[in-house]
Amino acid sequence: MTAGKTNLMPLTAIPPNIENTMNLRPLSMNSFQKRSDNESGQALIELYFCFVLFFFIAVLTFESSIVFHNFNVVNNALKQSVWRACMGASNEDIIQALTDADTQMARSAFFKHRVSDWGLYVWVPTASGHINIAPTSTSKDANFSGGSSNMAAYIYRAQDNDIRVGVKYHVSFTSPFFGSTPVFSIPVNLTESMAVIARNDEDRDGLVDLYEPELFQALLGEAWTPLSHRDNGVPDMANTDIDSDGIADSNEVGTALFDFDNDGWLDRHDPDTNSIRHPVFGGNKVTIP
Repeated sequence: MTAGKTNLMPLTAIPPNIENTMNLRPLSMNSFQKRSDNESGQALIELYFCFVLFFFIAVLTFESSIVFHNFNVVNNALKQSVWRACMGASNEDIIQALTDADTQMARSAFFKHRVSDWGLYVWVPTASGHINIAPTSTSKDANFSGGSSNMAAYIYRAQDNDIRVGVKYHVSFTSPFFGSTPVFSIPVNLTESMAVIARNDEDRDGLVDLYEPELFQALLGEAWTPLSHRDNGVPDMANTDIDSDGIADSNEVGTALFDFDNDGWLDRHDPDTNSIRHPVFGGNKVTIP
């Protein structure tokens, strides 16, 4: 190579297939359009599934909060109703607390919430455990004031007895595609209990003093003595041995006055040996027709 001259490649040195390699066809607009349409369709499908997932999560969160709220409403109503029962309230006042809960529960579009099958039971602690004394199939509580198949009569709601109030809380899923019939329903049993604190059993026989005449006179045709532990015709105030254990009352204090066999269990809670006339307990058990 000489100075001032450019060394050029002769044409014969160009590869024979250079024209083919340089003959690049430009991409058409249709190819770009098809690719864009495919990507936008896929994005729409992904967006749809994300929206459905978000919708179900939102509904689940909303419905869960409603169930939690209604659960607390029913529980608070049960506490209120059992407290009223332990204070000697009437059935109407007790039911009103549960009715208020049914009206205060939050509503939703997909679930129905309601309470049903409520009942009031009286239990008594004994040496062998708690025993349900009312209502039962043999006590025939429907014969007494306030009594029914699911409601213990007033006479059994005596001081220191345990009262339990229970309801069924229903959560039912509904859909317009299935009509008004719930697709499924989940019942939950809720209960609250408390010992009676009303001073309504001065003779400590396990029966409310006010309703004892109804039991002994109206139904059984027997004599009834006001405030008499043994119902033996002598009021406790005039009796020198209330529990008939052979020990003078002047030598007994506290619950020992009402413990015939002196085993530490009151006669009203001692189904084995006692001297009271109780429909369920008692040495001389009362037969209810």
